[in-house]
Amino acid sequence: MLPASTPRFDLLPPERERALRRSYVRRLFVVAALALAFEAVAACVLLAPTYRYLAGARERETARLAGLTKAVSTAEGSALAKRYDGLEADAAAIEALGATASASAVLRDALAVPRAGVALTSLAYDRGGGKRPGVLTVGGVAASRDDLRAYELALGGAPGFASADLPVSSFAKDANIPFTITVTLATSSPTAP
Repeated sequence: MLPASTPRFDLLPPERERALRRSYVRRLFVVAALALAFEAVAACVLLAPTYRYLAGARERETARLAGLTKAVSTAEGSALAKRYDGLEADAAAIEALGATASASAVLRDALAVPRAGVALTSLAYDRGGGKRPGVLTVGGVAASRDDLRAYELALGGAPGFASADLPVSSFAKDANIPFTITVTLATSSPTAP
């Protein structure tokens, strides 16, 4: 063995030296390409079980979906559709309730109307529905015709009420007049909750 201090001489000509380097680099690229190709093939082989599992799961879920679709289209499906329609109708009714005035607010507004000489004996509220407005029926006894007429006008002009309807037959007596006034609520009542 030569000592480390001994100079080494390269006796190869420069062309041969370049050819040797190119051959070395080519072999290095070939080995790297083969290694990458081997890794790609190994990855594909290792992914095959996962692919088969996912493909099988997809087929099972597709079959299950087809079965559920078939079940929905049968009589059970129509019963389910009817139930769904019923629930939608209930939801629409609940939403409509939120847009109408509450009974306590309507009664509070009716009781806030001045009624000198008038004693109330009954209040009945129908919230209406759809295009039909709500109706409040007020019953009682008035001391005189003037008191009854003043109360009817006050109810008709109260906020939240569209009109007050008193039958003409209520004015037949002079004193202690029993009456029933039908009050139609305004469609956009300010007393809505």
